[in-house]
Amino acid sequence: MCSIEYLLHHLIRLQRYLKQSLLLIINGVNINVVMGSPSVISKIAQIPQNFSENVDKLSATGARIIAVASGDNEKLICRGLIALADSPRSDARESIAKIKELGIRIIMVTGDTISTARIIAQEVGIGCRIGTLDDALTNPLEFDGFANVFPEEKHKIVQSLQKLGMIVGMTGDGINDAPALKQADVGMAVSNATDIAKSAAKIVLTESRLSDITKVIESGHRVYRRMMTWTITKLTRTAELASLLTLGFIFTGFFPVSLNLIVFIVVMNDLVTLSLGTDKAWPTKVPEQWNLPRLAKISAIFTLVWLVIGLGLLLFFHLTRNIEAAQISTLMFLYLIYSAMATVIMTRTRDQFWSFLPSKWVGCMVVANIIISTLMALAGWLMSPVDFQSVLIVFVITTLVLFVLDNIKIKYYKLTGILGT
Repeated sequence: MCSIEYLLHHLIRLQRYLKQSLLLIINGVNINVVMGSPSVISKIAQIPQNFSENVDKLSATGARIIAVASGDNEKLICRGLIALADSPRSDARESIAKIKELGIRIIMVTGDTISTARIIAQEVGIGCRIGTLDDALTNPLEFDGFANVFPEEKHKIVQSLQKLGMIVGMTGDGINDAPALKQADVGMAVSNATDIAKSAAKIVLTESRLSDITKVIESGHRVYRRMMTWTITKLTRTAELASLLTLGFIFTGFFPVSLNLIVFIVVMNDLVTLSLGTDKAWPTKVPEQWNLPRLAKISAIFTLVWLVIGLGLLLFFHLTRNIEAAQISTLMFLYLIYSAMATVIMTRTRDQFWSFLPSKWVGCMVVANIIISTLMALAGWLMSPVDFQSVLIVFVITTLVLFVLDNIKIKYYKLTGILGT
């Protein structure tokens, strides 16, 4: 039995083209040993005739293939192939399906061979169209994934997609992934990523599972919906109050709402606005897009209708019921509160307002505002008291307008795609 003495002289890991490179000294002779992608080893080492056939055979199993070559400084010879089992997580297919349901397209980028990448992509439900880096830089949307890609080349793929107007999210864990994570619109570092990758990313996942990405997307959609509710409501309330005060003064010669009551309106409306952060919301099946002109249009529609009804009530109470200006101010205070609460309830969903109930806090604040303002008006607390019949007229008319505006909203939302589906 013979023994071979060897000395590890030099070790280089994670080079651009090689997974690992070693320089061994065996019985005084220098021997280079390299491991890396079969496509790279085939270019720098002598390979057997059945090399490609064996690579394809092993890749068909979905394994990650590493070629091993050795030799002196003059010549390297491929000595064999190593197949590493790299099975996807058990929840990968389900998580990817959920992400696709949210309108997000998934593209796989890997350093594995095309055959291995195709098997894995099909197994998890991504697709079977696997291209190369050249394909990614010329027509990336025609493929479901790209193989034989080095980490530092992912940056180019992200840029290629962004040039086509795509909003790109990317996951990564290594130092070489950092440029691509930084370039992506939403860079996500996985839980075991390097510190550099985490610093470059906008989001750091706390668990090593794809389902967390779904949570990130859904959370973003919910925040977006709450922002839409707040924006539309704020634009409508502000424009309605300013217009009603201005036109009301022109038509009647006095301000329809006193300064003290305006302060109450602002405070009570803001309390509801604060609770919108807790409101129920659901993710859409299409990517969201901020479109201020569309929001301004629906806000203008709401404002116009509420303004016309408000002026109608103002003139009705002023001309036909012979009510004093102080009492009219109380009734207009009620109308502005009721219409603001109705706008909040309407704008938070693209369907009928009763089809998706608000959160406990939003519901409580809306109901509390209506009850408190009504009791203040009837009791005459900090305002001139009014009779129950006048209050009922304002409440009923506001409720009827709520149903009319809700139908207008549904048609507009579906026509423009606001709040998705």
